[in-house]
Amino acid sequence: MKRTATFLVFILVIAQMSPAWSREISVLFLGNSYTHLPGYGTMEDPALPRMIREIAKSIDPELTINYDFNVPGGYSFERHYYNEQSKTLMLKPYDHVILQGHSIESLELTPWWEATGNLGVKSFSKYLPKILDIVFQNNSDVTMYVNWAWGLQHSMLADDHPGVRFPEDSEKADQTWFGGDKHEFQNQIDQSYKFHTQNHPVKLSLVGRAWLELQEKGIVAPEELYREDWSHATLIGGYISALVLIKDALGLDISKNTFVPSGMSPEKARQIQEALADNASEMTFFSK
Repeated sequence: MKRTATFLVFILVIAQMSPAWSREISVLFLGNSYTHLPGYGTMEDPALPRMIREIAKSIDPELTINYDFNVPGGYSFERHYYNEQSKTLMLKPYDHVILQGHSIESLELTPWWEATGNLGVKSFSKYLPKILDIVFQNNSDVTMYVNWAWGLQHSMLADDHPGVRFPEDSEKADQTWFGGDKHEFQNQIDQSYKFHTQNHPVKLSLVGRAWLELQEKGIVAPEELYREDWSHATLIGGYISALVLIKDALGLDISKNTFVPSGMSPEKARQIQEALADNASEMTFFSK
């Protein structure tokens, strides 16, 4: 009995002295400037994956995220489909895949927009399933990064913009393509992603919905989220996006995060993190 007890004590001492096992996970990011975050990152060094890696490390010090990416500005799913680098990456196996499309490609746009390029739900409905078919060949954990709606101060939402309303011969004559307010705008984006992913087992990370929730709670103001163009994210907007994606795509407990980006108020970061952690179950949708 004495020998057994001594042996057990020895094992416990060795276990306490041994370093904790580190672990690595691989993540693929396919997107555009909403992932590389202009002003904080570039296409060659995207800021959102960097921030996600830092936050994840603060939650779990033994966790290392290795990531690949292709995030050219303005890219839609159609453009990724025809991009050789994107196709090569999509066919590789990863622990997690995070896909992000053009900010307005999930919507029904006016003919003016259709004439300017391959944007809008016609392209989205065709190429998003094609992208998912490729990704799911060698991956099983796929998250759609569902973006925020533009701020209503965006220049392309002005009443005098030539593409803002549907023409008279349309079923939506004189209606704006983005809806009546920011809630309808965001809801159209969210619902389109839900509808067009229903045949694939993806997770929808409702980042835009989180932006709205935090505005409704008075934690952030619109001007704190958007850069001057009322489209791209500020540091605060990017921080929110990173936290939501870490929760949804990686399944980590964001309430344990201690990382605050340089240049951001620790108090603001704490308020955002606590609100997102409290409302975690309300902001994720699992497509079936």
